[in-house]
Amino acid sequence: MELNQIDPLSQVNGVFAGDGAGPARRDYSQPQKVHHTYIWLGSLRMLEIIVVALIAGILPNLAAIFADGPLTRNIALLVGFIVLVLVVTWGLMLLISWLQYKNLSFRLTDTDFIMDYGIITKRHIEVPYQRIQSIDQQARLVQRMAGVCTLAISTAGGAANRAIRLQYVLNDEAKALREELFARKRFALMKDAGVDPADYGVPGIAPEVQVTGVAGEGAAGAMGAAGAAGAGVAAGAAAARAAAAARAGAWAEAPVTYAFGLSNKELILAGISNNSSFWVMVIGVVGSVSQLVPLLLPAISFGGMSAKGAAAAALGIGVASVLGLTVITWLVSVLSSCLRYGGFSAKRQGTRIEVQRGLVQRVYQGVDIDRVQSVHIRQGFIRRLMGYCEVSLGKIDSGAEGSSQQGQQTTTGIVVHPFVKVSLVPQVIAGLVPEMAWVPEPQHRLAPVAKRRVIIRRLTWAGPGFWTAIGTGLFRLFIGFDGTIGSQAMGTINAICVGLLVLSALMAVLAVADGLLWYRESFFAYDRRGMMVRNGGFSTESVVIPRAKIQFASLADNPFQRRAKVRTLVVRTAAGIGGTTTALRDAAEAEAFAWYDWTQPGGALRGQQALGVQPTPVQIEQVPVQQAPVQYQQVPVQPEQAPQA
Repeated sequence: MELNQIDPLSQVNGVFAGDGAGPARRDYSQPQKVHHTYIWLGSLRMLEIIVVALIAGILPNLAAIFADGPLTRNIALLVGFIVLVLVVTWGLMLLISWLQYKNLSFRLTDTDFIMDYGIITKRHIEVPYQRIQSIDQQARLVQRMAGVCTLAISTAGGAANRAIRLQYVLNDEAKALREELFARKRFALMKDAGVDPADYGVPGIAPEVQVTGVAGEGAAGAMGAAGAAGAGVAAGAAAARAAAAARAGAWAEAPVTYAFGLSNKELILAGISNNSSFWVMVIGVVGSVSQLVPLLLPAISFGGMSAKGAAAAALGIGVASVLGLTVITWLVSVLSSCLRYGGFSAKRQGTRIEVQRGLVQRVYQGVDIDRVQSVHIRQGFIRRLMGYCEVSLGKIDSGAEGSSQQGQQTTTGIVVHPFVKVSLVPQVIAGLVPEMAWVPEPQHRLAPVAKRRVIIRRLTWAGPGFWTAIGTGLFRLFIGFDGTIGSQAMGTINAICVGLLVLSALMAVLAVADGLLWYRESFFAYDRRGMMVRNGGFSTESVVIPRAKIQFASLADNPFQRRAKVRTLVVRTAAGIGGTTTALRDAAEAEAFAWYDWTQPGGALRGQQALGVQPTPVQIEQVPVQQAPVQYQQVPVQPEQAPQA
């Protein structure tokens, strides 16, 4: 497959290799235990913290430890002390992990997922199946070697957005439990909709019930069985049941409709072009430029060819060391990105979007479309030159709930493609999130005064070059009052200050160039479906937000903006744990007020009408989607008995 020539559905073909038939069904009505690796792997993880603290405490005192007495005896005592501390500590950690393991259990009832844990403080958690939003799965390297993983069950649980973390579950059991929970969620939703799921073979409820597939097949089976019965009343009842089954089909397990992976070439290019790699190179270039300062030393502080030769040698060593360190750091950054996204794959199945990634730490992330708040399209500087970007979804995340995991949180958002051509972004969005496959029109550019304002900002308080120059000037002014510094040292200080001023000027030029790009490319747009905000520059980010996902919107301004008649647009969604804010500075006042009116209840059309713009329907290019083959199984349905008179 050529680079980023995405097949709308490559029959999944091993993209999700673990999606085959799972293990035999289990009885979850009785309390279930996680794998026994919880005891020793959990204790090892806690032991890591103890080892780091022990090393940090011993290293500063090594000189004092070896100062007195024979060296051999001191080494033996130190090694013995370390071993004793580690053995005792690990024993305590094993005991704590065993007690946690003994008191941790979970089970499934007809309506709830129930989990109990805690040694001193006992905790009992009940989660209705309807409240389950997503089930993520991840495994560190040690967990992968042991064949276990961690499940994070995210819920719609208030502002805290808690996630229940079930650690050290066998991989096959985790997959089975995930499917069981989703099946029970569908079951509960059907009952809430007034449909009796027990009659239509909805999977995951009773061991004797089989999967029927989608609603149409179930309806056909029900009607066929009713016709075979030959009873008029029973046939009528079966037909009613078939209609109910068709309504219930929305909750049946859906086929995969869109899936793709990441080739090795794309993986390497994604690592080379990530933002971390770019900043590593910037730091390396700045560090190398800073080594040019010694070139000024011979002219200011020394005389003669030998001094110049020494300065040139120092310069060469400095530049070589900085560049060497930069290359090593850059390679580590590339390798880290490749390990993070190795084995990447994404798919759309029903209303769920699911992603797998990671070579060392394997991560499985799933999100229901209702939990997706926005679409983010990001381009770093290198990817912008290459014409590629990263596509991610802003989703409601959850903080960790569970023993030894309190206070942790999941990663904000979910990357659905780490490296894709800009021209293929509409295809990816239409395949994974067709609900957001639209571009609002018209585009509202920034006010003309925004160009002058961004130049002033980047040259003053918002520019790093400005503060570098201020710091350099204050340093030189302070040194000037010290009369004990000799002329040779002062020459060196002057050379350093000159180098810093040159560096600050370079940073100011880059900041102004970035600001001008930001002014030229930034805009906002909105229509009856939602809005889009783009912040440009060397790195760009475009955010698409459906109108229904906007939690609140506001206009911000300062005295300078009020004088220039511009405003800052601020819109907030529920993405992340505490919410996510997207802003665009220096929009024209009239357009900003019209947008704000649009964000209010009932204002979907008023915002454009205030500007004299009539909304026009946007033509969305339909992306052909190839359906995955689904195997259906006919389920015999017993005809109902005629009702008793």
